[in-house]
Amino acid sequence: MAFLNSGKLYMVLKSIIILIFTFPTIGFADLSKFKARLYSVKKEVHLLKFRVNFPNARFLTPGTSVKFRTNIGLNYYCDGVVLSKSVNHFLLKVPHIENCSRYQNLSLGINADFISTDLEKNIISAQELINVLNKKRLAIFGKLKRVKKRLTTFVERESAVNFRYDTLSSKLEAERQEALLALESEKIMDTQNFKNFSSKLDEIDFKLEKYRIHDTNDVDERWSLDYSKSELR
Repeated sequence: MAFLNSGKLYMVLKSIIILIFTFPTIGFADLSKFKARLYSVKKEVHLLKFRVNFPNARFLTPGTSVKFRTNIGLNYYCDGVVLSKSVNHFLLKVPHIENCSRYQNLSLGINADFISTDLEKNIISAQELINVLNKKRLAIFGKLKRVKKRLTTFVERESAVNFRYDTLSSKLEAERQEALLALESEKIMDTQNFKNFSSKLDEIDFKLEKYRIHDTNDVDERWSLDYSKSELR
């Protein structure tokens, strides 16, 4: 039969579910586990100092809770809290150090296996921050490329602008000269028209004076007297 029977289908689905829920757990375990070497012991103040050299050790910040063991055959883990962190060491406060030393070997130089969900959370938070920063970096990088392109093409764009405005300037100058010539022609024509109109106006004024009509046809008495005197002389 071509189709899977119900038993085989159930096994396939079960395997898929196991894979889906297993991968995050594996990632979680990888992020939470690390090794460190015991560097110094001060039981009287419940302090242990460990040396670390794994890259993610910088995320062992003060306040990080951890569990560790040196005897990997025992399921007993010692509890501790990171008090301080330097480049290669961290100081651990172990509240129940007596029980810890009873089940785990605290000899100097011994390697310890650590588990810390706080460390994993710190790493995951850092990864989330990295994702945000990468998005910002990508956006800024795009802007940087655009700015760089504008800078590298500045001379070319400057030449294009100069050419464009030189062309416009030449065209504008030609139009200016054309307008000035038209204005000069208009001036010459207006000057000639002014002379012609003035001459015609004088001619008309002359004719108006010549054909001026007086209000009366009576002879001016003063003129008559003057004329009589002249005639008598």
